Amino acid sequence: MNPDETILDRNDRQFAKIFQKLASFHVQFPKAPPATVRDPARAPDKPQGLKKRIFLVEDHSLMRRSIVEAVEREPDLTVCGQAEDAATALGAILSLPPDIVLTDIRLKSSSGLDLIKFLRARLPVLPIVATTMFDVRHIERLARAAGATGFVSKGDGPDTLIAVIRDVLKIRERDDNS
Repeated sequence: MNPDETILDRNDRQFAKIFQKLASFHVQFPKAPPATVRDPARAPDKPQGLKKRIFLVEDHSLMRRSIVEAVEREPDLTVCGQAEDAATALGAILSLPPDIVLTDIRLKSSSGLDLIKFLRARLPVLPIVATTMFDVRHIERLARAAGATGFVSKGDGPDTLIAVIRDVLKIRERDDNS
């Protein structure tokens, strides 16, 4: 049996469980970002209302906090919500919706691949960036097959993460204007 099929079959079962949990979702919103000196070379300042809103799905609190801090340092980006699993994320994303979703693929109680598939079906133009630390090439193929717009390895660091988010947002803006 193809290893991809095994992962996808298991994820399909987990996906069914997500919907059972959806009714009792809880969303954590980020705390105020720490005061930082802005790097004028990174991105132009924009009024608060024009910041691109990112929803973050990450099950490790330290990684989640690090990503939030990296995003909140940027004058044109903000984290509008965060969740530890797909079930919690689904309700929040559907009610917001954000400008872009950043999701880890391997979550403790759910699959980022299932979340991507569901969001792609419900919100087909919503940009989704997948991320992982494990088996990067293989997971990137699976994430793109599920419908991810972009992909970044956690090992690439915050500058690459921000660059990928901006690239994916530019693609959406270009598509919206054409």
